[in-house]
Amino acid sequence: MKNSYNKKALYILGTIATFWVATLSGSLFILFGIIPALAVLAVVPITFFVALHWIHDQQRKRELVDRIADDESLINEEEIYSENLNQVDLNGMELNHINMDGFDLKNSQINSSDFSNSSLTGANLKGSRMQRAHLNGTFLNRANLEGVSATSTNLENANLKNAEMREANLQNAILTGADLRGADLQNANLSGARLNRANLNNAMLEGATYDGRTILPFNEDEAKARGMEKAS
Repeated sequence: MKNSYNKKALYILGTIATFWVATLSGSLFILFGIIPALAVLAVVPITFFVALHWIHDQQRKRELVDRIADDESLINEEEIYSENLNQVDLNGMELNHINMDGFDLKNSQINSSDFSNSSLTGANLKGSRMQRAHLNGTFLNRANLEGVSATSTNLENANLKNAEMREANLQNAILTGADLRGADLQNANLSGARLNRANLNNAMLEGATYDGRTILPFNEDEAKARGMEKAS
């Protein structure tokens, strides 16, 4: 499950970019003088080191998640729990049965990852992309899922009680049997979503959209009465 980024490729690209920018700088020096040439020449090392820092940061965060997956007792360590994991790239990772309650994963990439039967109670996933992810049976109660992109995501039998899900894109998501009691789904996109046997008691549904493919646990009259909007 260990993941690493290809830094060698970055170095190669950096070398190529440096060569071309140096060539461009030489041309600018001939045409316009030294100041424009130096300005362009300074762009490459700055951009290169910013990109390298981002890659190192991503690798460190992914290695931390790997450590938690291998030894969940680490989650009780203050330095682990307080670690900022927002914007982390966890695409395609196998993290089923992991405990990451309360973690800050805001604006992260979780596409096609397997978090099935895990616990993310109270976690902050606001703005994250989790398309085609597996979160079936996962505890997401009280989690912040505002504005997430979860198209075609499997949330079957997930615990989403009191979750914040405003403006979430749940198009074609599987929410069969999910516990959505008290969840805030206002202005969420439920087009094509499957909510059969889902518990939506006390869920806030004003402005949530659905279409003819959506499977709801109640009829259209109730959907309308609860403020849902059917897309044409």
